[in-house]
Amino acid sequence: MPSSSVTRTVSDASANADGLGAPLDYFASPTPEMLAIESAIGAAYEEGRLLFGDEDGDAWLAALENGTHPLCRIKTAAAPS
Repeated sequence: MPSSSVTRTVSDASANADGLGAPLDYFASPTPEMLAIESAIGAAYEEGRLLFGDEDGDAWLAALENGTHPLCRIKTAAAPS
C-alpha cells in the first residue's frame, strides 16, 4: 500500500508546546471583536431555534436560503480579494 503524500511540517518559530503553532496562539487571546461576533452568533442561533426549530429542519434551512434567519444578520469581516 502506498504511503500518504500528505505530511505535517511545523517550523520551530510557529510551534508552541503542543506543536499547534500560531492558530492556537491566535485563538487563545480573542480580541474584543472576536468576542462580540461570538456573542452575536450565539444570540442569533438561539433566536433561530425559537423561530425555526431544529437546525436540521426544513424551516431552518429555508430561512437561511431566503435570508430571513437571524444568522443572516451577522456582519463579519469581508474576505480578502
